[in-house]
Amino acid sequence: MVDLAIVLKKEIDKIDLWINQAAQERDESATPTESTHDQTRQVANQLFNSLLEERSKLQKLTNIVKRFNRVFEIQKSNGDVFKVMLTPDGLGGKEVDSVLLVGEGSLLGQKLKDLNINDSYEINSIGYKVVGVTKIEP
Repeated sequence: MVDLAIVLKKEIDKIDLWINQAAQERDESATPTESTHDQTRQVANQLFNSLLEERSKLQKLTNIVKRFNRVFEIQKSNGDVFKVMLTPDGLGGKEVDSVLLVGEGSLLGQKLKDLNINDSYEINSIGYKVVGVTKIEP
C-alpha cells in the first residue's frame, strides 16, 4: 500500500538532486564581469533559490503526512473502480501502486474529506460512489 512518507522522501530527494545540478550550473557559469550578456548564472541562481523554497515546503509536510491514512475505492457511474488517497497539497497528482494521490485542496479532495462507504457525489455530471475505504496502519 502507499506510504506517503516514502513518496515525500522521494520528492525531496529528487529536488535535492535538482538543487545540486542548479548549484553546479550556477557555479560554472560566467560571472557578470566575465560576460555582460550571458544570463545563465542569474537564471541558474533563480532556479536554485526556487528549488530551495520548494524543498522547504515539502519538508514542512513531513509531520502531517501521518494523518493521511485512508484509501478510497471509488466506482464511477459506468462501473469503473479506481483507488484514491488524500494527501497534503503538494503531493497530489501522482499515481503510486495504482492509487491516485489527490491533494486535499483539490475539487476531488474537498469532496472526499468527509465521505464514507456508500456515499455518492457528482463532479462534472458524472456520478461517483465510495465502495470501500481502507485505513493504512503505520
